[in-house]
Amino acid sequence: MSKTATKPIPNHPYHSKSDAQLRYIAKDAGEAARAMRGVNEEAEGKYADQVCDACSILGWRQQRDAFLSIRQGRLLAAAA
Repeated sequence: MSKTATKPIPNHPYHSKSDAQLRYIAKDAGEAARAMRGVNEEAEGKYADQVCDACSILGWRQQRDAFLSIRQGRLLAAAA
C-alpha cells in the first residue's frame, strides 16, 4: 500500500456507510444478482456492481486500518 492511500471509487455514496451497512449491501445485492441470473441481465449486472463497490470499499478500509496500525506501532516503538 502506498503512503497516501487514495479511496477507491472517489465520491461514491458508499463511503458514508458503516461497515455493517456495506456488508448488508453486498449480501443483499449478491442475492438479488443470483435471482436475476437468466431473467434480466442488466439488473444482474447492476446488483453485481453494487457487490463489487461495497467489497472494494470494505477492502480498502481494512488495508488502510492495517497500514495505520503498523505505522502507529512503529511510532510508539520509536518513542519508547
